[in-house]
Amino acid sequence: MTYLNLMVDEKNRYFERFLVLIKTTTDDDEKQIEIEREKISEQKKHHLSSENEDNFDDYLADLANEAYEMKQMMHRSFVVSVFLFMESRISSLCDHVFKETRQKLNYRDLPGAGVIRSVRYLEKILDITFIPDLRLREEFEVARIIRNSIVHNGGVVDKDDKTKIEKYMKQYPNRLDFYDYTISIKYDYLRALFILNSNICDEVSKNWKEFFGDS
Repeated sequence: MTYLNLMVDEKNRYFERFLVLIKTTTDDDEKQIEIEREKISEQKKHHLSSENEDNFDDYLADLANEAYEMKQMMHRSFVVSVFLFMESRISSLCDHVFKETRQKLNYRDLPGAGVIRSVRYLEKILDITFIPDLRLREEFEVARIIRNSIVHNGGVVDKDDKTKIEKYMKQYPNRLDFYDYTISIKYDYLRALFILNSNICDEVSKNWKEFFGDS
């Protein structure tokens, strides 16, 4: 097994623990809200004034909103972390290609930025289609759009990117949602991203081994 494979396996274990932490934390928050809701329901039976009822309703709404914001913060952190890891593995392959094939130009010398530039470099130098599976390629593109929207625009996507994500949502309705142009990430999408990471790392490992063996 190569050092690359060992690193991928270790990171996958880390991401799996991250998923457990997220699920446990958000489930606990929802249980706490339900406990508070039951307490308030009992107090309402004592014929509180409408003003007090409004205060209780506002309190529950604030709790729910706070829990949602915290959940989205953790979900977004997971998306950015996983995509960064996928991008770093692709970049590592680019660096290895540059070194082993003695190219004059590295991927950093190409115009553009980010993972698109890295993929373009691999396809050009190795004469391959990186991520040949169309479904996998589309999922990777959706992940890239979501990551960029989080990092650069607070989770807001533009009109064209929203159309791409909505197409994805029709295939997988329980993974993502929109509030206007702001993406809302569900736990099922995190699980799907975890699997995507494994598939992309497999693609990197396959090309690494095919062209360079276990070096």
